Amino acid sequence: RTWERLGPIREHDETPAGIAFDTREHGWVVGGRQDGGFAFVLETSDGGKRWKSLSWETQPASGLYGVSIHDGYGLAWSGGAGGSGIYELRRGVRPKRISSLETMDFALVSEDSMVSASQLAVYRRTGQSSAWEEVLQSSDSTFQEMSFVDSVFGCIAGGEIYCTNDGGRTWVSRTLPTDTAKKKIG
Repeated sequence: RTWERLGPIREHDETPAGIAFDTREHGWVVGGRQDGGFAFVLETSDGGKRWKSLSWETQPASGLYGVSIHDGYGLAWSGGAGGSGIYELRRGVRPKRISSLETMDFALVSEDSMVSASQLAVYRRTGQSSAWEEVLQSSDSTFQEMSFVDSVFGCIAGGEIYCTNDGGRTWVSRTLPTDTAKKKIG
């Protein structure tokens, strides 16, 4: 198989930040305007040949940072002023904010557990609860990226790295090489 160029997604200074498909034909692209403005969600039902812009009840004033799929629906997130939160994406329906928590990165760890990373803290939510519990606070840097390989093990990184072996309940700091150690390695 080869890649097929379907054309530019960009319209009106939009910059995509995440893409996810729940089937071969259906998926979403999320992002924000280049000038730091409003978020957007585009949806396709034909494998990406045509995209439709979804309308908002209340459009976030900052872009969306990513999107992931869970059981046929999407979850997108934002940490910017005027629109922080986690948004549920359903086929053909307006994006719905399900949490106002500032979110730089997000992981659906298991069917009943979510982990959200803001710039300076990590939060966890389990079951049907709408409450988020702070489980980790950054000591001196901004968190930027989080990844889970399964429902138990995951890590978060920024200027420091922490990992969990219990689905995000507890986190352990990982040692980074010092400048001296880097010089010896390189």
